[in-house]
Amino acid sequence: MQMLAAADSLSWASAVGKLALGLPLCLVGPCLFTVLLKVILHKWGADWLPGFWMSLLLVSLVVVPLLLWTERRTHGEFLSDSVSGQSSPFQADSYGEYQMQSTRFMATGFTEVALQGPRLLWSFIDAVRGKPAGSAALRAAAAQLAVDLFDANQGLPVKQLFRHDRPPPLLDKIIRYLVALDWIGVSGQRDRVWLQSPVRDRLAAHLRSVP
Repeated sequence: MQMLAAADSLSWASAVGKLALGLPLCLVGPCLFTVLLKVILHKWGADWLPGFWMSLLLVSLVVVPLLLWTERRTHGEFLSDSVSGQSSPFQADSYGEYQMQSTRFMATGFTEVALQGPRLLWSFIDAVRGKPAGSAALRAAAAQLAVDLFDANQGLPVKQLFRHDRPPPLLDKIIRYLVALDWIGVSGQRDRVWLQSPVRDRLAAHLRSVP
């Protein structure tokens, strides 16, 4: 239970760290876009935008939701999806094609940088959504399940883990809790679970240290 409590605290600290880092990074894209827009308007001799900070706020209201949507739609694979099947600018047949491909690659790179903040935010949101509250009672039940898996020394069918004091709703909550802490693995059919090797090694080392 002490190991679970420590892992729980570390998991929440990691999630909060992603939130704290992701929020300011979400402004990278709007900031780049605002600077670019200001430069273009200056070259055109136009000055109809408000000051930089107000412009950044207005741009953020549009760009940040768009970046969040793009990151969720591409599942973190925006860069690989964008360059997949695309030829290098150095393979262009003409200078015009080279410029077009270079501009496309540059825009892709800037977008990937701008997606770092939204990626961290989605990671935080997914962690919170999929993580049950680690109460003392839940940790006690999860610790017992971890001991059962350790004693079995192999993966076990989920149905074999049902007990009178561990009904299906509670077992499902325990499994989700241990998966969120990366303590157990679950089969694709979700009908079999096992203790992750690093966790098994830590438990074995702890048992060896006990007099």
